[in-house]
Amino acid sequence: MARRARIIKQRPGSPHWYCNFTIDGRRFRDSLGTDDEAEAERLAATIRAKALAGEKVERQRTMTLDEAFGVYWLEVAHRQASAETTRYLTQYILRGLDRTTRLDRLETRDISAYIARRRGQVAPASVNRETELLRRVLRRAETVSKVKVAMPDWGQLLLEEPDETERTLSAAEEKRLLAALRPDYRPMVRFALLTGQRLGNVIGLTWDKVDWEEQVLRLRTKSRKPGGKVHIVPLVRTALAILSAERKRHPTHVFTYATARGRWDRYAGRRTPKGERRPFSKNGWRKVWADALTAAKIHDFRFHDLRHTTATRTLKASGNLKVVQRLLGHADIKTTTRYLRAQVEDVRSALNAVEGISDGLKRRAAVRKR
Repeated sequence: MARRARIIKQRPGSPHWYCNFTIDGRRFRDSLGTDDEAEAERLAATIRAKALAGEKVERQRTMTLDEAFGVYWLEVAHRQASAETTRYLTQYILRGLDRTTRLDRLETRDISAYIARRRGQVAPASVNRETELLRRVLRRAETVSKVKVAMPDWGQLLLEEPDETERTLSAAEEKRLLAALRPDYRPMVRFALLTGQRLGNVIGLTWDKVDWEEQVLRLRTKSRKPGGKVHIVPLVRTALAILSAERKRHPTHVFTYATARGRWDRYAGRRTPKGERRPFSKNGWRKVWADALTAAKIHDFRFHDLRHTTATRTLKASGNLKVVQRLLGHADIKTTTRYLRAQVEDVRSALNAVEGISDGLKRRAAVRKR
């Protein structure tokens, strides 16, 4: 007796079952969106029965959360300057949510529970970045891939973020911070203060991004354009001097440190000598930075606050918000307006001084009348 062909099958690498039959020359190979064999048999049988009866069978494409993120990476994210950020945010999301969930069965309560867990681990702004990425992935699946998506109410899911305090470095704090750093660590911090660039851009700065002839940096920033948008940062005399002093220390990376002791490099297959220059890593730098802040007795200060410091000083010196926008590479000047707060406080202090002078004059006038 001939064995009846199965109307469902599984594909390598996918936990889901797929239709596996042909009717009147029409092949049915769509995903059934379930890893339950019995349910898959029932769904496929229903689709087959409708097709045999001549009923119109709508092919509603399905996609899992894992597949949606994969498509988003291949079609959008891998070309962006923020690709590495998208990669690790994706890892957090897929670990926290069931990656095999069909998009039309993804419930708001599941996302809400994930957000509740994450807010106990990281700041609200970090959680919101993950939520925004999930929203972009689902919207693209719905609008571009034409997949049915159970779209949640994103306004209810985004967390309220506290107002960011703009912490700047005083001249005295800057002096103590540089003194607390090792000599081979100082150039990177000084350069960040002179250019206002983010930790990622400074720590990963390579010589091919330095244009000596034009005396500028050519960096890539986040953008919808493939590969990101080019951000040009002018280099002043002191910044050029810092770069010149580092020029022969490493063939590719600008800022490096001298190893405190020799060690075996498994990638190079050799023992590196003491004092060899190596590029910084973000994790390695975090400890260096924390130790320096403790030694300098500087509290509540992040590396990113060096960027705030540069922006505030530039605005005070130039009085031109557009200049600060260009320096920081902000696409929208609304992002830059936060630095106006510093000027408002300067004006307030000046007015308080004027008020004091005015009150003093009034008191002297009153004394003369007596």
